[in-house]
Amino acid sequence: MSIEDFRGATKRNKPELNEGDVIFCQVTRHYPRYEMPTEVSCIDADSVKQWTTNECYFGQLMDGVTFDVPITYAVSLSRDKCYILKKCASKLKFEIAVGLNGRVWVKGSNIQETLLVARFIKRSYGCSVAQIEALFTKLFS
Repeated sequence: MSIEDFRGATKRNKPELNEGDVIFCQVTRHYPRYEMPTEVSCIDADSVKQWTTNECYFGQLMDGVTFDVPITYAVSLSRDKCYILKKCASKLKFEIAVGLNGRVWVKGSNIQETLLVARFIKRSYGCSVAQIEALFTKLFS
């Protein structure tokens, strides 16, 4: 990523990203037939907030845990009425970013809550509503 991919970034004032950092971004160009890298951006066309305010929709995801889920599960997690996330949010406050590449990032109030939310999401895959309820009771009581 270049500095042009962050609103308000300059040569002096730019995000310090390292290889392996988790970034929530959008794909701007993809070249499936060519051996060119996919282009991504952290600029939200609907917002004028700069990356320095930490109020941007896109950007570096700090702390938390990252894990992979099947893409079909990632799609269901990204829906507004996701039962699993609503159930989890009824007990704990957390942040989540779900990529349509199957990558999920979760951050709770502390490390124990972060791991609990991640465990609940991972174990809920493929479960019925009754199984999710039982798992929720087991993990959150």
